[in-house]
Amino acid sequence: MELAPHQRVALIPHPHRATVRQEYEFIVSEIAAGNEYLRIRYAQEKMTEQMSFFERCGWNLDAPLWCGTVWLIENNEIIRRGWNALWDQNLRYGMMIQLATPGILDAFGLQAQSLGFNLCDNPFFHWGTHQVLM
Repeated sequence: MELAPHQRVALIPHPHRATVRQEYEFIVSEIAAGNEYLRIRYAQEKMTEQMSFFERCGWNLDAPLWCGTVWLIENNEIIRRGWNALWDQNLRYGMMIQLATPGILDAFGLQAQSLGFNLCDNPFFHWGTHQVLM
């Protein structure tokens, strides 16, 4: 079965949180609690401003959360426009791509297919932690 052009996006579900709101609240609370890795990684991001932008646009903050690690996308016009908008979000608010992906998908009428495996536990690659260099 061939998928329609707007469905030729395959993403990995986030392994730890289910929604955009949960991801935002987790990161903010972890930074407040002193999580050094998340502070270094995300404290300079404009996540609160970005979440306000999502609300003004009417984007669903309880939309499913996808990983930003692996994408399988077709190079077609509708997906290029969506991914260009995703890049614009990065330039405007920071590199927290997980927050913007669901809203961009919806805004461009893209229907993501789940790659259907856990990012942290799968037969395709091994997952390791990031190193914080100080």
